[in-house]
Amino acid sequence: MKIYQAKNVYEAALERIEYIYREFPNVAVSVSGGKDSTVVLFLCLEVARKLNRLPIHVYFLDQEAEWRQTVEYMRVLQDIPGVDLHWYQIQFDIFNSTSHVDDMLHCWREGDTWMRRKEPTAITENNFGVNRFHDFLDIYLDKIYPGEPACTMGGVRTDESPNRAMALTTRPTYKHITYGKCLNSKDKHYVFYPIYDWEIADVWHYIAANNIPYNRVYDLMHQHGMHPRKMRVSCLTHEMSVIMLQDVQDICRDTWNDVVMRLETANSVKHLKGGALHCPDELPPMFSSWVEYRDYLLEKLITDPAINEKMARKFRQCDAIFQGTRHMNGLYKEEITAIIRNDHYFTRISNFMSRQDKIAAHKRRKRKKREGGGGSK
Repeated sequence: MKIYQAKNVYEAALERIEYIYREFPNVAVSVSGGKDSTVVLFLCLEVARKLNRLPIHVYFLDQEAEWRQTVEYMRVLQDIPGVDLHWYQIQFDIFNSTSHVDDMLHCWREGDTWMRRKEPTAITENNFGVNRFHDFLDIYLDKIYPGEPACTMGGVRTDESPNRAMALTTRPTYKHITYGKCLNSKDKHYVFYPIYDWEIADVWHYIAANNIPYNRVYDLMHQHGMHPRKMRVSCLTHEMSVIMLQDVQDICRDTWNDVVMRLETANSVKHLKGGALHCPDELPPMFSSWVEYRDYLLEKLITDPAINEKMARKFRQCDAIFQGTRHMNGLYKEEITAIIRNDHYFTRISNFMSRQDKIAAHKRRKRKKREGGGGSK
């Protein structure tokens, strides 16, 4: 349930950011090139000017398989007064959803042919002791501000995901703040999401009303006829972004050429028809149930034994949670999509399981089981 207040989301966000700046001596802003982190960056600039806290520490972890326009936008940010941009082009691994054989893109690995040259101002040595994207984000403050209270500002909004809404509105993270998480309680390291309650219209209104520079790939996506909620600027191999590969050639030919040169399997994804990266709406006639179809795909498509067992184990756990509820077929379809996209980090399944109706069904089932009444519909 949303609770509306007299102040607007812009005023509320500025109050939150100012409070955080007064609480923490070290504040960093994580940017991706997306619209949400852009808004957070410029809101922080407003507050930092007021509090005489310029320049602000901004960092970007370059995932190599980025849009050309994202790279161009980072170059714009470098020249904005008050922005101290730390552009990381370091070797690390990120999930590659374009392939069932090589499931990792080894970003900036020496000896590989990269999508583009490294920037002359980039930080190129990985001294963080981790080689995964999210591990980098979690450990960043430990390396940059060791032993000092510090926080990161990020651009996450709850209207994009029920999972996020639950996580950012349920319980306090720091004092009264719910919109974040603790990264290191000993050193007081946190990440906060001050525009968590903004809607997509609020984001674009702020950018337009204040003439904020933004990633121009959004214009190209709009010209292509893409719905605003489908526009993603994250790494093009990501399990939630891989479907964008079917449109990249039409949106930005230069980006497409970069991706195809780097990833042999990207062209195959581009030529998949319609909903080939999703579970079909209708059960294929040669199967008697969705679970039979799921198990067939798992056996035939996921050939790596370790990943196959990992996915099978996750499916067994999820099936046990929702067994006897009306959500089983929906769960099977999400599991099928995970197999098709080689999503063995289970992003879509986690989102499915965190929706309020699914959580409520699971709680009812547990309660009835305790009471001896069997499953729940």
